[in-house]
Amino acid sequence: MMKMKDIMNVCSMLRKKGEYHSNIVAVQSLLQHHGDFDVVQTENAIMFVETGNNGRKNLYFAASGEEAMIDILSRGKEPDTVVSYLYREEPDNAIREIFSKAGLTLYAEYIRFLKKYSDNPYLLEIKNPRRKILQEMYDSACGEYPAEEDAEEIYEIHMRNFDAVSDDIFTIDEWKEKIRKKEVLVYREEGKIIAYYNWKLEGNTFYSNVSVDEGPANIMYNLERRVFEKYWEQGIRIFYFWVNKKNSKQLRRDNVNDEPFIVTQQLLYQDIFCFRSGRMKNVSGM
Repeated sequence: MMKMKDIMNVCSMLRKKGEYHSNIVAVQSLLQHHGDFDVVQTENAIMFVETGNNGRKNLYFAASGEEAMIDILSRGKEPDTVVSYLYREEPDNAIREIFSKAGLTLYAEYIRFLKKYSDNPYLLEIKNPRRKILQEMYDSACGEYPAEEDAEEIYEIHMRNFDAVSDDIFTIDEWKEKIRKKEVLVYREEGKIIAYYNWKLEGNTFYSNVSVDEGPANIMYNLERRVFEKYWEQGIRIFYFWVNKKNSKQLRRDNVNDEPFIVTQQLLYQDIFCFRSGRMKNVSGM
């Protein structure tokens, strides 16, 4: 058993050996874990598995050298165990091959878009006819903050639309917490929730987390813009979101010609690998 600070010390030593690969990052969920981790350690690698509140088993590792990486990853081979790996540039096929040799399959690919704006991009003149209509139809009063008793309905919609292996999945209690923090807007039709939008403020950065729209396109436009402009008025200028590369609709939506107002833009790439199991449904070929 080992505490996170001791794991990070091991990572520092492995980094000095060269050819270092790791997906252990100072993410909030790990920093909040005050107990010990059940680690597997070799001369040139370390690994542990953490089970999140959603039941997903996440494997974290650090290794110096290809053989050490293959060996430590293969030691965590259990059905439905997920390994995420970040790249600051386009994914490296050589790294993917190492994961493959360890018995992992590329399951999903994501891109993070982070943008800092000089001016509100929603005020740009839109040339795309469809997007222009959404702009003209904008209703700043669209949507409402849900009550805690709506958490179960939101949870059920979320589970219908997202992949438990690779997407952000929240428990009903976690949805209740988001509702208490007013990080969710919903839209109802005949009393039934047909759209919701969830976000989070991280310091001075706005994270557009997850959304589902089972109604007309203008509903989500209204919800997203309403929240965006609320935080814009509060001085927030940095916004980011993740997109599954298979979500071509969302990728097209990002191309709204907002370049004139972008001060800086950063892309981050993430691969999700998984040991084969019956739970997998959106497998990408290697």
